[in-house]
Amino acid sequence: MNIKELVVGQQIGISYRESNYNTTAEIGIVAAVTPTGQVRLQDGRRFSPNGVEMGDMYIRKRLCSLERVQEIVAEQKRRELEKRQKKEAFNASPEGKQEQAVSAAVAGLIAALNQHDYYADVDGHMDVMESQIKRLVKEYVAEHPPIE
Repeated sequence: MNIKELVVGQQIGISYRESNYNTTAEIGIVAAVTPTGQVRLQDGRRFSPNGVEMGDMYIRKRLCSLERVQEIVAEQKRRELEKRQKKEAFNASPEGKQEQAVSAAVAGLIAALNQHDYYADVDGHMDVMESQIKRLVKEYVAEHPPIE
């Protein structure tokens, strides 16, 4: 992409946190292009002639094409769908049902204790008790199959 060919008002892609797993992208609008090749967007961000954002040293944002932004967004949606499908498959499995039962039992017990003013975690004792309850419920659920 030749930065000097950009015109004022043109949309351009901005990608950051680019890695194999986590990439984010957005679209910006060009406000000005200097003769040296620096680009300023309408929101005030500036980019060097090689397309790297000026000023922020930790999250390096880069200019990219709109096609690249569309690819990144499509990949994000695909990963999100894949993650949701894995979670639904786990929740439908026996292990997932056990995990849901354990979480519901512990949450119900803590809610009952809160309702009767017994959840005063001053010294961290309730955290220990909560983990012990979770362990006991996990053991019970592992030993007894669900009723169908």
